[in-house]
Amino acid sequence: MNSFINFIIDFTLISGLFFGFFLLFLRKSTDFQKNRWLFLLSLLVSMILPLIHLNLPATFFVSKNLSVIFPIQEISMRSNAGSDFYSYIIPMIYWIITTLLFLLFINKLYRIFKLIRGTNLTKFHGYTQIELDDTHVVFSFFNYLFLPKYIEKATDEIILHEMAHIRQWHSVDVVFVELLKVFFWMNPFIYMFSKWVRLNHEFLADNFVISKNIDNQIYIKVLAETLIGKQLELTHNFNKSLILKRIQMINTNKNSKVSSIRYLAMIPVLLIAFILFSFDWTSNAPIQENQLLQSTSNEDVVKAPEYPDMLNFLRNNIKYPKEAAKKGISGVVYVKAIILKDGRLSKVEVLRGVEASLNAEAVRVVNMMKNWTPGEKNGQKVDMDITIPIKFALATNTDK
Repeated sequence: MNSFINFIIDFTLISGLFFGFFLLFLRKSTDFQKNRWLFLLSLLVSMILPLIHLNLPATFFVSKNLSVIFPIQEISMRSNAGSDFYSYIIPMIYWIITTLLFLLFINKLYRIFKLIRGTNLTKFHGYTQIELDDTHVVFSFFNYLFLPKYIEKATDEIILHEMAHIRQWHSVDVVFVELLKVFFWMNPFIYMFSKWVRLNHEFLADNFVISKNIDNQIYIKVLAETLIGKQLELTHNFNKSLILKRIQMINTNKNSKVSSIRYLAMIPVLLIAFILFSFDWTSNAPIQENQLLQSTSNEDVVKAPEYPDMLNFLRNNIKYPKEAAKKGISGVVYVKAIILKDGRLSKVEVLRGVEASLNAEAVRVVNMMKNWTPGEKNGQKVDMDITIPIKFALATNTDK
C-alpha cells in the first residue's frame, strides 16, 4: 500500500505541474485540437512517469580507496496499532469510496443504455439517431445522437454541433477522465482536467459548426436562445452554462502560430517531471554484501576495517522512526563512509536510501561509530571505503 500511496502523490504532483503549465501559457489558446491532446497526454504521462524507476549513483566521484561492503545489519521493530491503521484502515477507506464511485459510474452508463433500449433506433452512416419524448435537449454519446421527438425551430446548428462530438469521438475522452476520477478521486487536478476537457470539446464542436459556413452571429444567437432540459453526466449536452465562454472564444482571433510556439515550452516541463519523478537519486547499481573490492594484484594482502560488536551497537542505538513505523515503511538503507588510516570516520552519506526518516536515522547512528580498527594493505594501514547495509524491518503482531 505504501508504494501505491507514493504513486498517488507523484501522480498528483505531476498532473498539477502539467495543469499549472496549461493555465499559465495555454489557457487562452485557440488551438483546441492541440489542447485536447495536451490534456490526454498530460494525464497519461502523469500516470506513467511514477512507474519508471531509473537508478543513478548518489555521488559521481571515483574513489581511489579500497572498498568493503559489510553484511546486512537487521534492525527489527514490532508493528503497533498505528501501523495497523495505515496498513488496513486506509486501504479499506480507499476501496469503499472507489467502489461507491465505480457503482455511480456504472449507473450513469446504465441510464444512457436504458434510453437506447427503450426507443426505436434510426441508423445513418456513422451514427444512430434516437428520438426521446421527455427532453428538449439534443445530446450525444459515442455514435448515438439523442433528439427531442419534437424538434424546435433553429436546431440545425445544434444537431451539427452534436455531430462534431460524435465524429471526433469526444466520448472516449470523457469516459477516460471519468474512470480516472473513480480510481484517483483524491487527486484534485483530475477534476480540473475534467472541466477543461469538456469545455475544450465544446470549443472544438463550435469550430466545426463555424467551418460549415454558418454565420458566427447566427450561431451565437442560437447559443443564447438554447433551452436546457434533462442532462446526463457522461453525455455531451448543448449546455447553456458554458455559453458565455464559448461565445467569447468564437469571437476570439485564432492565434495558431503563437500557440504552437507556446506548446514547445511543454518539452522542458516534461523533462523536469521525468528527472524529478523517474530517477532515484539515492540508488546505485546492485550491491552484493560481505565483499572486499580490490584493485590490487593477487599478491596483496588486504584486511577490512573492523568495528567491535557492530550489530549490537546498531541495535542498541538505532531508534525506528515512529512515523515510518506507523506507515509500515521498511527496507535497507546503504550507508557509505570512509575509514581513515587512523581509525576515524569520514564522509558518511546514504548510498541507497528508502525514506527520508530512515535514511537520516541510519546516518545518525553510523556517525556515532568513532573508533574503528582501520583497514590494511600489505600490513600498512590505509584509507578504505565501507558500505554498511542497515535493514529496517517491521515484525507483525503474529510473528514469533
